[in-house]
Parts: sequence; C-alpha cells; structure tokens
Amino acid sequence: VAFGHIDQLHEIGKLHLEYPILVSIEPPKSAIGVELRSELASTLEHRSGLLGLTGTADMRSILQAERDGDQAAQAAVEVYLHRLRSAIAAMAAAMDGLDGLVFTGGVGEGSSAIRARAAERLRFLGVRLDAEANDALEPDADIGAAGAAVRAFVIRAREDLAIARQVRTVLAEDP
Repeated sequence: VAFGHIDQLHEIGKLHLEYPILVSIEPPKSAIGVELRSELASTLEHRSGLLGLTGTADMRSILQAERDGDQAAQAAVEVYLHRLRSAIAAMAAAMDGLDGLVFTGGVGEGSSAIRARAAERLRFLGVRLDAEANDALEPDADIGAAGAAVRAFVIRAREDLAIARQVRTVLAEDP
C-alpha cells in the first residue's frame, strides 16, 4: 500500500534546484537579509502553487477560468495534472504496478474533469475510467471502466474519523 498526495494548492511543492540552495545559504546578518529570507520562505510556503499561478487555490474557479480561455488557468491545470500523473506513476513504479487508484480529498472527490484528464495519460498503467460513473460525482464509488486492469475509486476522505481515532489513541495512553 502506498499513499501520496499533491501538495497543498497554495504551496510550491517540489522546488527547482536553485531554490533549496538559495534558501539554505548561511543566515544573513543584516536586518534586510533576514526580512528577505523570511518573505521568500513565506511566499514559497503560502503563496505558491496554483494560488501563485492563478491568484486562487479553488480548483472549481480555475477550471471555469480555463473553460473561459484564461491562459494562466490553462497552464495551472496542466501543471497540476502533470504533477498528479507524475506522483501516481512514481508510486506505481515503486510498487511494481497498481491494483487500484483512489481519488480522494477536495479535488479528487469533487472534480470529475481532473480525474478524467489524469486517467487519460495513465492508460499505460491500466487505468481507465467509466465516463458515466466518473461524472456522477458519487463518493465511495467505483469509477473504473469495465475490464480495466486497474480499479479506480472515488472515496470520501473522512478526515474527521481519522482525527477522532488519533485523539482516542492519545487519550488511551498512560501519561
């Protein structure tokens, strides 16, 4: 079993080689250098990713802007899809293939368009979606095409249950 995710829609995620070098230089001695370093770290952490490319981290808004011909939105969606497909392919390579693919979380649960476009370029792994099932937007559903080598699902994230289980575990421990 492997788990993976696409970084938050407001974070930069994987950085180009130049950024870690720039961020990891010796701490600056001047107040201006400290402020610049702090601003760079804040920008990379909170104002990058889709937010930095389009001004919003709301995938629904970005997809609408893409449909309306917005070039920044088009580029942002392609970047997002590239990173999504890359992450899935990397996990598949590490596990020597896939048995199933689960879409979850905000975009995974809520965007049939993103699921369909991601799956288009994952056919080489055996991923194929049933268009009707994918468009139904039903959580906890099998959206894979009949006969596909890899099963595909949309599963509601249920973060509340995960948090409750963790709290119960912590409370059950001896102090």
